[in-house]
Amino acid sequence: MPNDAQTGAPLVLIIARKWAFLHPEPGSDLIRKTSFDMCAKKSEINFAIDLDKDNVPEKINWNATDNPNEGIEETRAISLAIWDIHHKGTMKIDLWTKEMPVPEMKQFCIEIIAGIGETLMNATGDAKMSVAVEELCQQLSEQLQEELRQQPR
Repeated sequence: MPNDAQTGAPLVLIIARKWAFLHPEPGSDLIRKTSFDMCAKKSEINFAIDLDKDNVPEKINWNATDNPNEGIEETRAISLAIWDIHHKGTMKIDLWTKEMPVPEMKQFCIEIIAGIGETLMNATGDAKMSVAVEELCQQLSEQLQEELRQQPR
């Protein structure tokens, strides 16, 4: 079982915004004469982390304004990556509780990597890199399945 964790603040609040952009023809007076609200919608995702005396997560709860299940949801792990526009690098927060079983943690990591492959394809259109990530996930999944078969029942 994982027994250490990176810890951050007990509460992380992320506000995601969807922006509507206006793309007028070059030289158009439309932008200079038009005033409009750029924010089409605001959405919040909240995490509440209960830590033990060693700052290891004991309980992780989350809720979101767009969560179809309404209310706070409990989870055993989160992985959050944020692009730092000023330093041009990734800030990352990975947290998991003491109760997160190792095989589930491995599956969680494989699924995160698979999601990154999907993001690569959707955000960049780079099919070659996306396929490489997908192939890696297939290899890791097969390795995990083999490990699980070899465990005593």
